[in-house]
Amino acid sequence: MLDPKPAWTQQAACKAESLDIFFPNRYTENTVQKPFALCQDCPVRIDCLHEAITTSSVGIWGGTTDYQRFKILDTYFNNNPKNFKLSDSQEAIEKNIYSIPVSSKYLI
Repeated sequence: MLDPKPAWTQQAACKAESLDIFFPNRYTENTVQKPFALCQDCPVRIDCLHEAITTSSVGIWGGTTDYQRFKILDTYFNNNPKNFKLSDSQEAIEKNIYSIPVSSKYLI
C-alpha cells in the first residue's frame, strides 16, 4: 500500500501542475525556470525541501535539484539525512546555501 501524501502537499503552489516539470531529463536554466519560480513563494517550501532531503528524493523539490540537495547534505550535514531537521530547511532557504549552478553535475 502506498503511503498517503503528507498534509502539507495540499497547500503547495505546484499542486495543480503537471509533475513532469519537476523531473526534467536534464537540468538546464530553461528546464528549472518554471519549477523554481513556483517554489520561490510556495507556502510549504520548507516542508518540501525537508521531505526531499530526508527521503533522498530525485527531481526538483523545495526549489532545489537533487544535486543541490546532495551538496547541502555533503557540505553541512556529513552526508547524513538523519542530521537534517526542519529548521535546517528553513535556514538553507533563508541563507541560500544551495546556490550552486543547476547543471554543474552534468558538465563534461
